Amino acid sequence: MDTDLIMVGAALAALMIGLFGWLKADNARLGDRLDERIDGLDERIGGLDERIGGLDQKINGRIDNLRQEMHQGFAEQCAETGELRERMARLEGLLAGLREAISGRTAA
Repeated sequence: MDTDLIMVGAALAALMIGLFGWLKADNARLGDRLDERIDGLDERIGGLDERIGGLDQKINGRIDNLRQEMHQGFAEQCAETGELRERMARLEGLLAGLREAISGRTAA
């Protein structure tokens, strides 16, 4: 009877040792698989960083071009406005002279 109990105890100990060995090995495989997936995600994130960096450069280039075009457009509008003011001043002078000529006064 004592030998049966010892045998059962030894069998249970062997089962527990085997079970814990299997769990340890399975846990190690799980760790390896997780490491592989994490490495794959790191590579994908690195690729996304490069794509985002490229898009950022493109967008910044477009913004700079738009800003430059706007400044150029404003400069052209300012020059045109100045020219129109000069023409308007000349026309006002001519109109004043015409009024004076029609009214019979001499131009100043």
